[in-house]
Amino acid sequence: QTQSAVDEELRAVAQKRRRAPFYTHYTPKAKIRIGRWAAKHGNIKASVKFNMPESTARGFKKKYLALAESGDLNLRSAGVNHSR
Repeated sequence: QTQSAVDEELRAVAQKRRRAPFYTHYTPKAKIRIGRWAAKHGNIKASVKFNMPESTARGFKKKYLALAESGDLNLRSAGVNHSR
């Protein structure tokens, strides 16, 4: 291959590179709400409702249940209405 062909191939590869994915950040209040909702309705339904990967909803649910079981979860201070 000539140098210009190699340069052209490198440019094509560089254009195809993907950018880093955009990560969504959730407040602690949102994580509690989503985790509680996922515990009640399931991970897949939570992922659809909140437009997030199922693994994220699963992680929020797991942390919510662990905090709720340990008693470290103070729903009132987090501003979450538990009766919903």
